[in-house]
Amino acid sequence: MNKTIYAYTIENDKLSKAHSDFTEKFIAKLKNSQAVKQRCYEVNSETKESDLLLKFIEVSKNVVYGIIARIRPTKDMPSLPKDFMERQSLDIKDLEGLNEKGDKMSCSDIDYFVLDNSHLVTTIPSSRIARFKAFANFFLAAERGDSLYSMVSMIDMPKDIKLQDLTQIVFSGNGSTVALSGKEEVKTTIIQMAKDKLTNLVNDSKIAFLIDKNILTANLVIRFNTRSKSYKSDDEVKKALSAVVTNVNTDEGVQFATKNKQKITAGSTRRCKTITIDNASDNLPNEESLRQEMVNYLNELKGFAI
Repeated sequence: MNKTIYAYTIENDKLSKAHSDFTEKFIAKLKNSQAVKQRCYEVNSETKESDLLLKFIEVSKNVVYGIIARIRPTKDMPSLPKDFMERQSLDIKDLEGLNEKGDKMSCSDIDYFVLDNSHLVTTIPSSRIARFKAFANFFLAAERGDSLYSMVSMIDMPKDIKLQDLTQIVFSGNGSTVALSGKEEVKTTIIQMAKDKLTNLVNDSKIAFLIDKNILTANLVIRFNTRSKSYKSDDEVKKALSAVVTNVNTDEGVQFATKNKQKITAGSTRRCKTITIDNASDNLPNEESLRQEMVNYLNELKGFAI
């Protein structure tokens, strides 16, 4: 079985430390959670969808491994059995075949993660990382105060591209961006923003008609001020670009252009790794094998701040 694991930095903008204080708070809170219900985050009060941190293992000091899943109620099973929520941990297999008829809640987007003081390695792609951010900030609401933690995609430019060679960033019309607002993932596109702005600006529904019929499209082009950029360190520029990549949920949604007119997609810059692991007998990944590979990748990231 092949799996792709993605690398993120864990940030708290209110801290000037070399690393976030997220992990020590996260692990301490996990250790104090005596039941699954304490690690349950209701995503939507109407649909009752929830994110559950099923289980966790402290691999070593300040390194923790965990499994998180999105649970969707069904007509026959609107909630997990009470005894399940009182357990210390759950395995994925526990969520299957919960009664004689085989009725069960819909379990989707089962993801695995390993994190330390600075980095998060996970099977969660950037298109869904806002969910983990929402869960983490909910889980640590009492500990974090008014600060928010962010998981920012680590980027790795092609070896032949230097940051000073970048001249512009192009957001394509259909490249959906993701922003977190409260408990919801808010998605929009450049073309939708263009439609909203132009319709209001010219007060004419014909603009909306042309966009709705795909007659018009739009790109947002942001050019680098080369003079100002020269005063910034590569790390500062790279950190800002990482935030841009994180908030785009399609690999083709953003392109970086160089002075030599090369185009680099956001997807090609995301720091990730494809690993091969064993299958368990139930066609689920061998957890021990997956955990070892993710910890190895986490160790590889040491020394990389962005």
